[in-house]
Amino acid sequence: MNQKLQKEIRESILERKNFEKEVERLTEILNQEAAEANSEATIALRMEEILRELLNYFGVSFLPDREVVLKTEQKNCYITAYRKSTSRRIDSRFQNIITEYKKNIHSHYEENVKQLTDYMELAAETEEQKIDKYYGILTDGREIVFISYSGQKRILSQPQKLCKKSMKELLKIYLSLGRKELSPRQLVKDFSISARDSVSLQMAKAFYDALINRKEVIVSEWNNLFQLGGHNDNNVKSIKERKRVLAGYFQTEEARIDESAALFALQTTYTIILKLIAYNVIVDIYLKKKDFSLDFSGLSGLPADILQNRMREIDSGDMFEQMGFTNLLETDFFSWYLEKPWKESQTAPLRRIMEVLDEYDVGQRLFGRENVHDFFKELYQSLIPKEVRHSLGEYYTEDWLADHVIRHRISKVGKKDDWRAIDPCCGSGTFVMKLIEQLLEQNNLLNRSLVETITERIQGHDLNPLAVLTCKINYFLVLSRFLDPEEDREITIPVRIGDSALVPRLEQEEETRLVSYEVALGEQQYRFALPLSVFQRKDAPKIFREFVRKLESQEENPEVLFFSEGQTSGEQEIAAGFVKQCNAFLKDGHSLYWIKTVLSILTTRTIGKFDFIASNPPWIDWKALPDGYRETLKAASIEHHIFSGDRFTGGINLNICALIANVAANTWLKEGGIMGILMPKSLIFQSTYKGFRNLVQTEGGPLTFESFVDWTYAGNPFKGVTEKFMTYYLRKEEEPETQKEDGERVPVLEMIKQRGARIDDKKYRSYEDVRQKYRTEEKEACQVSRENNHFTIISLEDAQWFPWMKIIAGVCSYRGRVGLGLYPKEAFLMEIEKTICRYGKELALVRNYQNPRSERKVLNQPSLLEKEMLCPVIEGPNIEKFKIRGIRYVAPFPYRPKDVKKPIPAEELQETAPHLLKYFRQIKEDIKKTEYNQRVQGKKGEFYSLTRVGTYTFAKNKVVFRNNTKWNAAVIEETDPVYRDYRMYLLLDHACSISQTREGREITAQEAHYLCALLNSTPVERYIVSSSDARSFKADIPVSIPEFQEDNPLHQKLAEVSRRAHKEGISEELQREIDDTVKELYKGGSL
Repeated sequence: MNQKLQKEIRESILERKNFEKEVERLTEILNQEAAEANSEATIALRMEEILRELLNYFGVSFLPDREVVLKTEQKNCYITAYRKSTSRRIDSRFQNIITEYKKNIHSHYEENVKQLTDYMELAAETEEQKIDKYYGILTDGREIVFISYSGQKRILSQPQKLCKKSMKELLKIYLSLGRKELSPRQLVKDFSISARDSVSLQMAKAFYDALINRKEVIVSEWNNLFQLGGHNDNNVKSIKERKRVLAGYFQTEEARIDESAALFALQTTYTIILKLIAYNVIVDIYLKKKDFSLDFSGLSGLPADILQNRMREIDSGDMFEQMGFTNLLETDFFSWYLEKPWKESQTAPLRRIMEVLDEYDVGQRLFGRENVHDFFKELYQSLIPKEVRHSLGEYYTEDWLADHVIRHRISKVGKKDDWRAIDPCCGSGTFVMKLIEQLLEQNNLLNRSLVETITERIQGHDLNPLAVLTCKINYFLVLSRFLDPEEDREITIPVRIGDSALVPRLEQEEETRLVSYEVALGEQQYRFALPLSVFQRKDAPKIFREFVRKLESQEENPEVLFFSEGQTSGEQEIAAGFVKQCNAFLKDGHSLYWIKTVLSILTTRTIGKFDFIASNPPWIDWKALPDGYRETLKAASIEHHIFSGDRFTGGINLNICALIANVAANTWLKEGGIMGILMPKSLIFQSTYKGFRNLVQTEGGPLTFESFVDWTYAGNPFKGVTEKFMTYYLRKEEEPETQKEDGERVPVLEMIKQRGARIDDKKYRSYEDVRQKYRTEEKEACQVSRENNHFTIISLEDAQWFPWMKIIAGVCSYRGRVGLGLYPKEAFLMEIEKTICRYGKELALVRNYQNPRSERKVLNQPSLLEKEMLCPVIEGPNIEKFKIRGIRYVAPFPYRPKDVKKPIPAEELQETAPHLLKYFRQIKEDIKKTEYNQRVQGKKGEFYSLTRVGTYTFAKNKVVFRNNTKWNAAVIEETDPVYRDYRMYLLLDHACSISQTREGREITAQEAHYLCALLNSTPVERYIVSSSDARSFKADIPVSIPEFQEDNPLHQKLAEVSRRAHKEGISEELQREIDDTVKELYKGGSL
């Protein structure tokens, strides 16, 4: 028989009233007889008779094997399936379903579960099958337990009464044998765009052609919101790779590929699969309802026009609303393909997608109360190429890492039993799913209570509509296992589009409390506001859906939907103003989907406070955001005191995750609550984040750093991401007086991957699965300096250094400077091959530097340049302790001390250095391609302008030091032999220097040696290294170094020891002398 027809017949029989009555009657008989049975054999005999009778309705011959033994080929003998069991037999087996009967499953329950689990594992081992092909049934005829596997993770249901409902689920297991499991792995196998004859790729190509041919406006609308979510990229290499990959999949030239349309087409395909899976599950649960007549199997065979109408009904969410889900699906940015009649190129792959999904057994979703995870993560990764995801900054949080973030601290929240939790950047739902899993482990509630408890206590939102849709359907799949189709109820999935960086404002206009939000699109700013009372109504989600419908159909006075008894005239005026703004917005050509988005974002400001926040926000550089959105955020950030305000140290730049952390805690964290959030480690060190580290809050009690978990040596848990990160735990204190005092220590748990251990060899669901792969080390962090407020991290064994660090921490009397920006390096860095004299001028034959790993290629060729315009370049690795060695490159430096703001003009350079000017013109396009110098320097001077040039650049005496990897310092002084051949040294990037006091006075050679000794001292080195990530030391030294005094013997002693170290090399004896002198200097108060 045709499989599709067989499925339809079986589903029809299952939902017939007379069959349900028979199931109920026989199950009640079984319950009674099992309670009176004298042995397990009696229970087994009677239950199998009843199963045989019921399965006979479906034409299934049920003849299970009894007292089964398994043959182990390795030992060439027969052994029982459960090696330690006294019975030494499997009770019953039918194909891949193994059943164990007990008189009372609660008697030695754990042993019973282990016994059945071992049977399944041994069966898989001896038969060389994957464990997830087997099912386990544990029953005593009155209660039943289901065991299955998803991958290698065991899914164990709670014991449940053997009744009509659970007996029907048992029948579905027997009837589903041979059907596809609805699993992440199977979805990838069927829908990956890399699969042979991929139906997903066919669908995406059809959509791409439609988008290109019709020049859909919706792509730019989607792009606006997608960029607001932080999904953009400035990396040349990743953009190039993204274009190459997309052009390959869509079979077009790289130069012609429309990346936005291609990505939008892939995402549209992905959403269709998600929505159809949700519909398939809904059908499976509610098929017997009279007002829900069409099952999933009938979809693919519908005529094209009717199929398109049916897809509109599914896509709009109307069908789900009939079943009580008020907001599971709704028309969105990805519904564009439904607006115009389809071509066969679209209809054919869509029918095939439906046919493939119809092969799945969606009933298997009911297995396992604890089977909670991001179901679609792997599907998304198989549909959106890795090169595209990574170029957009998309890196999924591993399940086990999210699990650790939650379990490590959720027990410390103020409410231990009925906590509420949220992920304000939920993505596809990894943290939301793990929070639900945690809740389920702590609660043994009935299914009805569970649905209410989950939706009341676990929420999420995100600015990316695709992520929100995925998370919603993940959430729905979790709830689906607890739904009873006989119950009529309304369920709102608490996952919304929300902006956690720019949250809506709660404002007061005269006597009216309102919620407002601003949208910046291009040059336009739109402010939307509604009375707070509208959001406090229980039927708010329905009101918003109806409002959007009225706007779409252009009905009159849609604002009356927001009116209610007892409202003031002021509230009604604000509601009318909202409608007026919506109409103006639509008149400007923007999509109706934006209105839905705004209503969703406004709602997030009214959902109350939470006991726990768990999240991995986007790690997006401030500069990468769209201009309008960035400026709006900037105003909000200044209001929240996020910026450090220090222009010199980059304090006006920010990673947006710092803003999100502060705003989320301020908006949604309850007093006594804890936030666990994954962010770059640099946030606790860099001057840029000084404002963030103040943890300024405007709502509730003070926010404090509760603890850190450091993943620096954890083996890069984010595949493809090497940036070091930590879990930041922040606590919202209940009383102001409980705020941590200056210098209070914060616990740090350092996670260190064991040598040889792998965390990327398979998908691990919980931290327990990887616990043995890590060892931990306890450390402490402390903000030892009030002026800089960065953290210093040291081991517990080195805690005695904290008092010293508090003494030396502070503001340095000298200004540190970062080296020049010589970009592109391939054009500016050169090696001298020989020098020649022509017409009284010394010229150098040079060859430019080549980096084989660089994306920017500059022609490698010899050039003849004026030697007087070249300077030796000191790079970070050239700087060692009291020594500079291995200088290899020179670079042209077209500047003079009298004008450090602009380079020597081209007309003058034509007279003094025509060879150099000619060279600059040859590399003009290479310089322009980087856009770096012009972006930082602006349009001052010539195209060959350089960044970070100042009077300090020309100083003859300076102490130079590295700002990454290794902390070393050395001195350059005016007596250096290099000044006989060159004007000066140039410092590149990671080579920093001190040549002036903060007031601008240039230092002497003796002063430089004094500074060098201090910087190379052990107390200062320990403090600097412990207060930085290894990739970035502060250029402006956060040490309280006094100005050099000629008459201070300790200052002079340090300078003299530095001179000796430069001459003789550093020795243990000299290092000890420096350290002792520094300790005496600070301890003696000679500041």
